[in-house]
This record gives sequence, structure tokens and C-alpha cells, in this order.
Amino acid sequence: MQFGDIGDRRFAGSLDRFDYQAASLAAQDSFAALYQQVESSGRSGPALDMMTSGVQENLRETAADLERAGPPEVELDDAHRDLANGLRAFADGLEELENVPAGSDPAVVLPSLDGLDQIRTALLELRAAGYRVDVQAWLLTL
Repeated sequence: MQFGDIGDRRFAGSLDRFDYQAASLAAQDSFAALYQQVESSGRSGPALDMMTSGVQENLRETAADLERAGPPEVELDDAHRDLANGLRAFADGLEELENVPAGSDPAVVLPSLDGLDQIRTALLELRAAGYRVDVQAWLLTL
């Protein structure tokens, strides 16, 4: 679930407002889809499966792709950094699923993981700057 390519070109440097909107929405959509994938898996405990590891890798790649897509306005630097760092922190936090008893519902653990506050803050800042935010991604951070 990488978004690094839009229109067959790799993001690099500062984007215009339209392309940055697309890049940030793609990152948000990726986060929401990966969150829901883990949530619906029903998997937790010491036998953390490859699916969750793959989710972590995808979240980290999404964060790296987003970092390469510089925002068009310097005022968005904090939101941009918060979104990328929040995705990375959430990916790291998924390791907490290993510490809960096998068979526990991941939906109970996910809302307490690191990174969600950063993602929510970034989405608020993007919205305040006139950018659209993915509603599903927003709801998952509450």
C-alpha cells in the first residue's frame, strides 16, 4: 500500500498544493486500511504473524514516501512531520500486540498505541490549512 507513485513519477522535494493533497490523502488512506486490516485480523499475542509485520513495513514505507513529498507551504512542516512520525510510531507500537494474551481482540489495544495523537494533530493542522482529510483515518485516531 505505497503511494509513492502518482502519475508515474516519484515524489521528490516540495510538491504543489494539488499533489501534496493527493500524497497526504494517500498516506491517510494507507494508514486507515492497514489499521483496519490489523483490527479485523483478530490476531495478537506472542505468535504475532507475518501479516502484522507486513503492516509495520508498509506503514514505515508510507511514512518514508510522505517525508520525500515536501509540503508546498512552510506552515505545513509541523503537520507533515507529525503525520510521518505518527505513522512510524504507530508501526512501532504494533509490537504491543505481541504482549497481550493470544486470542485477545486487537481492536482493544489499537486505540492506545503510540502515534495516534501525532496523526490526529497532523490531520487537524492539515484541515485548518484547507486540506481535505480522510474521515476514516481521522475517526481511527479518536
